[in-house]
Amino acid sequence: MRFQDTFTQAGVEPSRIEGDAEVARWTTDSRQVGRGDCFVCMPSDNTDSHQFLGGAREAGAVAAVVHSEAGFTLARSFGLATAFIEPGTQPLLEGPTSSETPEQRIRRTTGQFSDALWRLAKVAFGDPSSKLIVFGVTGTNGKTTTAWLIRDIMNLLGVPCAYIGTLGFGLPHLPLSSSGERGLGCEGHWDEELRPLANTTPFTIELNAMLAEAVARGCKAVAMEVSSHALAERRSEGVEFDVAVFTNLSQDHLDYHGSMEAYEAAKLRLFTHLPLSASDSSRGEGVGGWGATSPRLGGLSGERGPRAVVNIDDPLGAKWIEEGALSWAQDFGFTRYHRCDVSGREISIGLDRIELEIDLRNDYSGQTQGEAIVEVPLGGGFNAMNVLAATSAVIAAGIHLDQLVEVLPHVRPVPGRFEPVPNDAGIGIIVDYAHTPDALDKLLETARPLTKGRIITVFGCGGDRDKSKRPLMAKAAERGSDIVVVTSDNPRTEDPDAIIADILAGLPTPQPPPLEDDSISRRGGVWIEPDRPAAVALAVKLAEPGDCVIIAGKGHENYQIIGRTKVPMDDRELAREGLKQR
Repeated sequence: MRFQDTFTQAGVEPSRIEGDAEVARWTTDSRQVGRGDCFVCMPSDNTDSHQFLGGAREAGAVAAVVHSEAGFTLARSFGLATAFIEPGTQPLLEGPTSSETPEQRIRRTTGQFSDALWRLAKVAFGDPSSKLIVFGVTGTNGKTTTAWLIRDIMNLLGVPCAYIGTLGFGLPHLPLSSSGERGLGCEGHWDEELRPLANTTPFTIELNAMLAEAVARGCKAVAMEVSSHALAERRSEGVEFDVAVFTNLSQDHLDYHGSMEAYEAAKLRLFTHLPLSASDSSRGEGVGGWGATSPRLGGLSGERGPRAVVNIDDPLGAKWIEEGALSWAQDFGFTRYHRCDVSGREISIGLDRIELEIDLRNDYSGQTQGEAIVEVPLGGGFNAMNVLAATSAVIAAGIHLDQLVEVLPHVRPVPGRFEPVPNDAGIGIIVDYAHTPDALDKLLETARPLTKGRIITVFGCGGDRDKSKRPLMAKAAERGSDIVVVTSDNPRTEDPDAIIADILAGLPTPQPPPLEDDSISRRGGVWIEPDRPAAVALAVKLAEPGDCVIIAGKGHENYQIIGRTKVPMDDRELAREGLKQR
């Protein structure tokens, strides 16, 4: 598509635009620029991205989108077709006024760089989200597991489903059926390509590129995590979500949002603002706001509209349901069994398996489907809620309960989420991504009834992130553990010792005597070891048969960020090395 035609079709009027060219691809990464590409210079507090225009031109770029007059002049000097879009100063979380239409709101904010960019991305990549059943999952905890489970369920049902989130970008390599269609049938397994991502929810250009790739690879659905950062920054604006899921809200990211109120407002955008983006008439028919017909879901359960699925056991979810913000949503939970639209009851919980009874009283079609007992190969009580969230999401998309009974036993555990490290030492070792006070509380509460002996917890806190949660993490660790080992997480540019000092402010227990003391394995206490490999080895050494070592904070990550460098490191491998050293 021609550069200027993209702006015309997107309805975006830049402050200045000169030159034209046929554009092969759009990208924000100058290192990925190829011949015929458009390089988008993203605004940044850290770097002036216009400095990469020369390199982009040398790599073959033919066009550029810039965010300053100086950038415009520079891009034109390189002979690039160039559009200048003002960055804009309007607050990111400002919603529509009571008198304006969604279309008026979109046009009012079009001048902002972020709002213009999502409109351009939809056109440049062929509006890929309109060709997929899109599940969006937001919440402080549980996003990854819920999205991963949705992806697994849909794939097992023969609906090829991609994944975008903390674990990366996942595309299924599905076998061909006898009819030549891509699907799983009754095989119950598949190979998958999983690429790491810089952000849980990519920026709009990269996000639309991934959605377009998913379409090209034959996917019919995508399950994606939608972070509060992405919602506040409008990275996922314009994505036509069919089912949006809220898991829970607890303290996190206050360094970014500033207050819990702003954090809540960002999460709510998935349900109240983003659908307005898809209702612009220039986006085509059948993609209106919540409650409009969605042809992508029509094949599953008749006439469909975008759906909201909300955890009513969470105080915020209950408030949204009961006070009217999301009174029309499908709710799910455990505490109101037989009173939620989708409710659950725990039958048995183990380290590697959950058995639940699910009661479906009312789905979006108004039909009651009854009760069913399901078995899922995931461990831990908190995963019961994640299973219920994923189940509720696919039910909202039109999947029937009897179908779920068939496929749930075949879903796969999520890497780094309550992931056991098998061993012959008689000790339990669990690696988990829990990095918020609430997540750590739930993790340790889950492990306690499954542990015969003591719980030994290894954790740290990330640098250059919310400092207020550090003492709260410490309190959670001490509440749920017999022994605590405080260490480094991803210190980034902060001094690890300073981070640990912030953590220790929440720990009244004094540091125990040196390890050389032969009686230490029988004492409780708090250990301090800034070196993470040494800290994990210490925890494993302290453990006795029947104990459980919880290694929290990094989960699936196979690196540690020191300064701005990623150093190879994997908690699962550290645990295995610690076992060798016992």
